[in-house]
Amino acid sequence: MNQALKQDLKTLSRVPNDSGVAAFRALFQERAGAQAREVEQRLRNMILMMPETLERVRLQSTAPDMPKSARRLYGYLLTYIYERKDIIPEDGNGLFGFLDDAYLVTAACRRTSRSYEPRLKEWLDAMVRALPAEAARLDRVLDGLLDGKADAYEAALRSP
Repeated sequence: MNQALKQDLKTLSRVPNDSGVAAFRALFQERAGAQAREVEQRLRNMILMMPETLERVRLQSTAPDMPKSARRLYGYLLTYIYERKDIIPEDGNGLFGFLDDAYLVTAACRRTSRSYEPRLKEWLDAMVRALPAEAARLDRVLDGLLDGKADAYEAALRSP
């Protein structure tokens, strides 16, 4: 499953000028100004590394000393990734349709990891800069899931 996701993301990354990518580039330019290229590259990296980051979450979730809610997180993340209805739809947005999925996986990895990895923070900061409202909604989803609230995903989709 992870290999198929990795291949799908790689394929999407080779289509640089579809209308969805162009719309996100314009948004990055508007919100990040001179740093738009850097923001876009960090977000692309976060998306393309999502399968590896997801695997790290899976491995972390098997640690016996992890809280129960953190151990369940991997399943919730898979559900979110493969759910058609999410905060940034895949359809029509090219590679950046996976931005919300990648943010949620990366944030989960960072919050449950026992080691500090600066690039995870850089990727998350780029998302907050480019799409602050969406990042806040995804943080609410993750907060709810880590608090053991299984309905956090549906609640975040209902709220703007």
